[in-house]
Amino acid sequence: MFKKVLMATTFLCFITGTAVADGFYVRGEAGVSVADIDAKGKKFDSESTGYVLGFGLGYDKDLNFGLVQSRGTDNVRVEGLLNFSQHDYTAAFFNGKVALNSDIDTFSFMPSVYYDAKSLHVYKNNDMTVYPYVGGGLGFAYHNVNDTEGSFKHYKVSVSNGDNVDFAWHVGAGLRADVNKNWSVSAGWRYVNLGEVETGSTMKVSKYKFKVKKSEADLDAHQFMASVTYKF
Repeated sequence: MFKKVLMATTFLCFITGTAVADGFYVRGEAGVSVADIDAKGKKFDSESTGYVLGFGLGYDKDLNFGLVQSRGTDNVRVEGLLNFSQHDYTAAFFNGKVALNSDIDTFSFMPSVYYDAKSLHVYKNNDMTVYPYVGGGLGFAYHNVNDTEGSFKHYKVSVSNGDNVDFAWHVGAGLRADVNKNWSVSAGWRYVNLGEVETGSTMKVSKYKFKVKKSEADLDAHQFMASVTYKF
């Protein structure tokens, strides 16, 4: 249900943006996500290198609000950022006596604000300008912990899928290049805090099922991104 709502919201935003056109842009991004997974006091804290994909719909015309007029070409952008990321997770049960491997699938949506420091450009010619940017955003993340399974004393063990929603936020910086009036490319770093993740509460050992306490962890990541932007 959550995925359908996000897809519908994104579609409606896209239709609205293309209808108004002037000042709107769309952006696609992909990168590597290096996550720190804090297993709530258990001994299975870990790092996981996964991937992240994203789509943004933004607006960047006349949003300086008089704050950066003295900089001339500097600019403020607002954007709705939708991301999907995947990481591995070691889920601990019974005070760490049982450890099972899991996958964490995360969808996040964060309204974001970026500042393009074009006056501090690191390269400029008649065709292209390269300049730094900074930004951040606040929103929410939907987590699905799945494929939680392993073994214990020669028995096959699995746990039901778990899903939850939590607050999320990010900050980041990088370099952006305006290739022409419509196309831009960028590369940057982002720190993202995705809140808490949790497994399901039904464990299956061999053919027997019973209830267990959910395995919980805090998820945050350093993400290294590349993106392409098209401005209408």
